[in-house]
Amino acid sequence: MKIILSPHLSIAHPEVALSDVLLAVSNPDERYFDTLRNRFISLKKLNDKWIMIVYEKNQEIIVITAFLHERSEEKQVYIKQALLKQLD
Repeated sequence: MKIILSPHLSIAHPEVALSDVLLAVSNPDERYFDTLRNRFISLKKLNDKWIMIVYEKNQEIIVITAFLHERSEEKQVYIKQALLKQLD
């Protein structure tokens, strides 16, 4: 499936590597569905950080944004604040 990156990603989060985005989308450690916005959220542990990818999935995967969390607690705060359904 084709993956399209939002221009926002490279402008707002240049610290996020394209290879990490692709890895998190294709092989996440955790995956959620935001029922309010109809978007997927994939999380992947990268050494001492978590990468979080927010994307839409139709005929293509459109990555809206991605960012790094240095602590698991930050990741959990985001997950708890959104209306999410855990997948897998």
